[in-house]
Amino acid sequence: MPITIKDIAEKAGVSRMTVSRALRNHPDINEVTRDRIQRLAEEMNYRPNPLISIWMSSVAIGKQTAFRPGIAWLSSYSDLQSRQNTLFRSGLFDAAKRRADHLGFSLEDHPLFYSGMEPRRLGRILQTRACVGVILPPLPTLSEGLDFDWKQFSAVAVGWSLRFPDLHRVTVNHSMGMTSAMENLTLLGRKRIGLVLKRLSDDRTNHFWSNAYLGFCWHNSEIKNIPIHMPIKLERRDFLEWFRAHRPDAIIGADPELIDWYEKDVHRRSGPRCVFTHLHEEFADDPRIFGVVTGEPEQLSTTAVNILAAQIERNERGVPQYPCVTMIPCKFRPRKNTS
Repeated sequence: MPITIKDIAEKAGVSRMTVSRALRNHPDINEVTRDRIQRLAEEMNYRPNPLISIWMSSVAIGKQTAFRPGIAWLSSYSDLQSRQNTLFRSGLFDAAKRRADHLGFSLEDHPLFYSGMEPRRLGRILQTRACVGVILPPLPTLSEGLDFDWKQFSAVAVGWSLRFPDLHRVTVNHSMGMTSAMENLTLLGRKRIGLVLKRLSDDRTNHFWSNAYLGFCWHNSEIKNIPIHMPIKLERRDFLEWFRAHRPDAIIGADPELIDWYEKDVHRRSGPRCVFTHLHEEFADDPRIFGVVTGEPEQLSTTAVNILAAQIERNERGVPQYPCVTMIPCKFRPRKNTS
């Protein structure tokens, strides 16, 4: 049987109300009593049920019919100008909100850094709002950690941009997507396939893109060995030097300017046309590309909410001892009317 507040009260020789207030850091409880009760609760392996706590709070203010546990979507935008791209690009947020609504949760956007906000302060705010779980979508840069009190929440990360702590994670199967793109390019007859990525882009996928590319080349001897072009910053001059040195007949990349540089500086000269495959499906409408690698962003968000809801139901909070990674299938999709 799970440990209850009544069990702690009997062990501590105090009332259940005193225990409840001590566990909530109520100011009416003196520090010595609060610390003693909190240590005892930890020793007894007490784990509160966040859903019951929220329901009781809603009853207290007469809103029990409107009770919906809250989930926070921890956005990374810092100003309103970038909000649209960060929050709604690829439909991640909208899909997560639909799934949360279906499961009976209220999903709200809470920016980590907007208007002077700091992650730890935001965590305290979410606690006062009886938030039970958080979803961390991809960050714009690779992060070794956030100053956030994870132990208070159930949590799931989307993608690999947050390296620490190691949370339950939902991500696209980048290896599958890269392999699918390579297979389709070889079926097209291309043997000199180049990969062009900024280093940050590969880091954000935990190097699955580059590893899958190298693995495919190693297993398929007919593919010519072209060095990956992976600079810290992508520059036109460096790209053109790499292109002229290795003459790829196909390029897989994540930056749309590559095609512009090729069209203006290379294609008008001699040689067969190089074909491009893009690693972000938001550029799928570019008529100059051969195809895109797609990871079904709606499924990514839906799965993140499902995993978080399961944690909340099991009352699992904080950093997991054995974090799990769930990978969403990723595949190559040719552009419509591509010959």
